[in-house]
Amino acid sequence: MISCSADAREAGESLAGTAPEASVWVVVEQAGPWGRDALTDSRLPVEVSAWLVEAKSAGAGVLLARHPDRPQRSASPGRHAWVARCAPGEPVLRHAVLPDLHAVLEWDAARVASGDIDAIGEPAGPLLTLVCTHSGRDACCAVAGRDMIGRVAARRRTGAAVLGPVWECSHVGGHRFAPVLLSLPSGALHGRVPTDATDSLDAILRGDVVLDHLRGLTALPPADQAAVIEVARRTGIDPLRLSVVDGPSVTVMDPNGRSWRVDVAEVALVRDRRESCGKDQIPGTGWTCTAIEPVS
Repeated sequence: MISCSADAREAGESLAGTAPEASVWVVVEQAGPWGRDALTDSRLPVEVSAWLVEAKSAGAGVLLARHPDRPQRSASPGRHAWVARCAPGEPVLRHAVLPDLHAVLEWDAARVASGDIDAIGEPAGPLLTLVCTHSGRDACCAVAGRDMIGRVAARRRTGAAVLGPVWECSHVGGHRFAPVLLSLPSGALHGRVPTDATDSLDAILRGDVVLDHLRGLTALPPADQAAVIEVARRTGIDPLRLSVVDGPSVTVMDPNGRSWRVDVAEVALVRDRRESCGKDQIPGTGWTCTAIEPVS
């Protein structure tokens, strides 16, 4: 049976506008194993699992993470945790080493999900890269994600510039676009990054955006993600420098005051495709730009 990632590609499903919407991300270290639902089936303490589910219900993106070098991490005390606020123009990444995961219970889940994270931990480095390797959720992330982790390790050995830590993570969303890489605090989500595309991978590991593989910026809803990508393609402006105002159309603005009115539409794919490996094909949709007009 064809994999879901190959099936989605053959069905012509585009990447633009497929990032899950989350303006805040919470990432906690849990080496695994991860069950299908990482937050409730991964040997987490019951109270910690409930807190993470509460934060997710309040609107945060919530992920479990593990270091690619598990023997090294198993000998280290404490658990790493990151919180990121992905607001356009002012992203924030904070990091804490917790004595154990129960320490997250001291954080107010609703306040964290709303973006009130400045009292958590310490300011982190400029970038955290997360690669989905959640085999309990889908085989494509298990295969493509692990291949990508191996490629990252190889790039490090050759001296390629990697801005910050690179960790494996649980299901981000859209395993049919594997391998999936999430950059925090920008919230730039990339997919279908070939392991042999060294230029693209190096750019992502530097914190840059690669339009050909960009699914969207998670702080934006899907239609806005697609609009920003379209403007970036046509103008060459870094999408991380663009902002959005919703209305009857999406208005995309750059830092110099220029703006574009973008009409986007959700359209059906040419055929059904699998959302997950081993499941039946179902109808899908994608985002397309129907008009773009400079406003000022």
